[in-house]
This record gives sequence, structure tokens and C-alpha cells, in this order.
Amino acid sequence: MRMSPVFLLFCLSFCAFPVYAGSVEEFDANGNGLIEQGSEITALLKSTITVPYAGLDTNRDGKVDCQESEALDRKLDEEISFRLEEYRELIGDAAGMPIADVRRFIGGLPASSPPAVSDNGRLLVRRDYENIGVMDQSKDPATVKGAWVAYTKDYENRNDIWQIRGSAMYLLRSETGLAPSEEKGGVTAYSFVPGVSFDRVSNSNAGCMDVNSLTFRLGSELEYMGGGFFDAQYLRLNLAYASDFDLESGVLALEAQWEPVDTGIGMGVGRSLPGGLFDFRWRPILHAEGGRVIERGDKYWLVGDEGFFRAGPKLHLDLWPLFLERVRIGFDWQYLHGFSGYPGHVRLFEGDVSYALNEKGNYAIGFAYRKGRLPLTFEQVDELTLGLSVKY
Repeated sequence: MRMSPVFLLFCLSFCAFPVYAGSVEEFDANGNGLIEQGSEITALLKSTITVPYAGLDTNRDGKVDCQESEALDRKLDEEISFRLEEYRELIGDAAGMPIADVRRFIGGLPASSPPAVSDNGRLLVRRDYENIGVMDQSKDPATVKGAWVAYTKDYENRNDIWQIRGSAMYLLRSETGLAPSEEKGGVTAYSFVPGVSFDRVSNSNAGCMDVNSLTFRLGSELEYMGGGFFDAQYLRLNLAYASDFDLESGVLALEAQWEPVDTGIGMGVGRSLPGGLFDFRWRPILHAEGGRVIERGDKYWLVGDEGFFRAGPKLHLDLWPLFLERVRIGFDWQYLHGFSGYPGHVRLFEGDVSYALNEKGNYAIGFAYRKGRLPLTFEQVDELTLGLSVKY
């Protein structure tokens, strides 16, 4: 997806920029070490927005009058609405968020004092294995795709179709205590993520259209912040074994990923589109994978004892219409060029529209369409389904 220079310039002018270590404390009005709901977090988020003078003095009289000031305040309220909602979801019933966590939340740098290093084991249920990690926290359930369960009755062909797909992961994350600067970056956190991804489509009367994929992964991730063009960068390395639910086939692979985050242009963090009708977030990922087919099993398209190497881009795009509460629209696309092994390349596209059934978005109902080949097992899919998603 290409972004025009005009649109990019607009985003850079009106979206939030990182606030760096040392400035957050100024917004802790009562000095309790928390940035609380209400005026404290509102003032902080508004302070991160850069507005040129031409955007303030709209009548060009050389000063900012009351009407212009009020208009600016309304504009800033719109700009920070998405981040305020994320903040409320994160703190829950707490009075506020600790200053060290606020720095990360707004896309800045970690606390100058080393935090306690601890494993924060959490079981995550997502649709994709990549739905973890970005910007310190595992993503809030309201902003990620859930594991998918669907049933379709094909009366014409007397076919019952069941589908279940998703990923279950256990996140173990630790902080390094490093406090990088704009000039010098460093690794601020790392994580280990064992998990399993499952994708099963069962047809009672059309077995040739079944999908049967079960992938075990032992993943790791490094978070690098500061010292560069991006606010943050994430490096991932996964050892994967792809099979089926009967464990008859086997593909052993090593996966590597690089994902940048730039809060100013909505890369990895939600921002508002011009006009205020949608919030959006996009995630570009560079992916590479190499491995060998150990066992073909029933997957006749695999070539036994053949090695492979593929690399290419992945792109995730999420849209939240502000005029349709609890609705999320998502697009996922990937192209992996095959440098060796079969198939020569892997393309996969998915689009989905969902409606959250509860306020936090743990449950949703929606439509999903996907077409292409699944990674590692290379099964072909071309389907439109109505189903229920679950995420934690």
C-alpha cells in the first residue's frame, strides 16, 4: 500500500509524536507517580500533537482568538480519542497508569530507572501468531483478531462445513532496564513465546476441500527502541514444525521477521484518518522462512525431503469506523517469493468485517474471506465464512 506524500505530510503534522524521558512527570499534577484519567492524560496526549501556526490562525489576523482556540481544542479531542480509549482499556479500574508505563504507551522511551525484571506469563488466544508484542504490551483484545469458529450448511450439495482456526500462545516477557535515547538505541525488552497455530476446515461431503494444518512454534522477540528513524523495531525468530491434526506430515522451518513501529504515521499504533471518520493502523512486516519437508503424509503437493527458502512482505491494515461502534474492518496480504523449493511463491489475502459482542471485544461475529496458500503447509484456500471470533 503506497501512501501519497500529501497524506503522509498531513499525518506527520497532526498525529502524535513520541514524548521522551523526562517530560511525562510534568503532567503528574498531584505528584503521586500516576498519570490519572481526566485532565492529566488528556493534557499529556494533547501536548504530543504538533500543529503549525497556520493551522491555529485560521482567519490569518496574526493572533489566535477564542473561536480559533476552541476549534483547536475540539480538533485535539478528536485526534486523541483513539488513544484515550486505549488508555481506559489498559488501566481498567485503576486510578491511573504509572509514569514508566505511560512513556511506552505514548510511544516514547522507557523509564530512566531500571524496572524490575520479571516474567509476565500470559496465555493469549489470537487468530494469528503475529498478534503479540508490538509497543510493549500484548495487544488489547479490542484491537486484534480472534480465533475463528464457523459452521456452514450447504443444502445443495448436502455438505456440512466446520471451521476452526487461531493461535494459542504463552507470552514470557522481560525488561532489560536499558534507557535508550534519541541518539543511542538499545534492546529494551525480550520475550519467549511458545505456541500452537491451528487451521481446520472439515467438509462432510467434499473432503478434497478440507484444510488440515497444525503448527507448533517456539518463538522469540527483541524490542529495540530509540537511536534510529523508527520509534521501535521488533525482531522475531521462530522455530516452527508444521503438521496436521493426525501428525502424519511434517515441515521443519526457521522463521525470521522484522517489524518497524512509527507512532506518527499509524505504523503499529492506531491513529485517525483525515476527516475523523475512521481510526486506522497498519503493520508492515518483512518475513523470511527456510526449512525442509520431513514427511508428506496426505499432503500430496509437498515434495518429500526437499528444502525451501522464501522471503517477502506482509501487510496488515485495520480500520475502525467511528460512526459504527464496535465494528472493525481488517485486511491482510502477504507475498513470499520462493528462492528454492516448491511452491515457487506463496500469496495469501484475507479480508474480514466483525462486530464486537461485548465492550472489550473478546467476542465478535463477522464475515471473513481468504484466498491463496497457507504458510508452511501450502494448502490452498478460497472461502467466505460467517463465524464467531474469540480472543483473550
